[in-house]
Amino acid sequence: MKNVLFFGGSSLLATIWANYWKERYNIFLTQHQQSIEVVGVNLIQIQEISEAKLKTILSINKIDLLINCVGLTSVEQCEANPTKANYLNAEVPSILAKICFQHKVSFIHISTDHLFDGLVELKSESDIPKPLNQYAITKLKGDQNVINNNPDSLIIRTNFFGLGPKYRASFSDIITSALKRKQTIKLIY
Repeated sequence: MKNVLFFGGSSLLATIWANYWKERYNIFLTQHQQSIEVVGVNLIQIQEISEAKLKTILSINKIDLLINCVGLTSVEQCEANPTKANYLNAEVPSILAKICFQHKVSFIHISTDHLFDGLVELKSESDIPKPLNQYAITKLKGDQNVINNNPDSLIIRTNFFGLGPKYRASFSDIITSALKRKQTIKLIY
C-alpha cells in the first residue's frame, strides 16, 4: 500500500481527499495549529517547514506521494499580509517541490483558477496569466517555483467547494448560511 502525505492536512481539500482515499492508501496529514478530525489516518505534528524537517518526514514515513494543500487562501488576508501570503503560497511549495524531486517522491501541488482576469472564458496553458490580487500573484509565483524545482510535478489549477470542517466555514457554507438567514453578503471578485 502506498503512503500519501497531505501537507496542509487541516484544509478542506485535504480532509475530504484523505477520507476518500484512506481505505486504499496509508494517509498522513500534517497538523500545525488546527486539530484534525479524520479517523483512520496518521497525523504528523509540524511546527516548521524546512528542508531538513521534510527530508526526515519523507524518510521515516516512506512517503510515495506528497500533495501540497498548504496555502493562505483568503483573498482579504493575502492583501493584508502579502509577506505571509508569499511564504505560504510561493516559498513553501518551492521547498516541498525541491525535496520531493531530490528524493524521487511524486508531488502534486494544488493551485488556483484565480490566475486570469476573467475576460476570456476558456484558457490554455499557453495563455499569459493576469493575476488581479496578492492571492493570485503569490499562487502564480508558487506554480513557477514548483515547475523550476520539480519538472516532474503535477500542478492542479482548480476551484472546489463543499462543506467545511467544523472549525472553519467554507465559501459555500458562508453562502448557504446567508441564504438561510436571508442575509445580504458582500463578495469580492
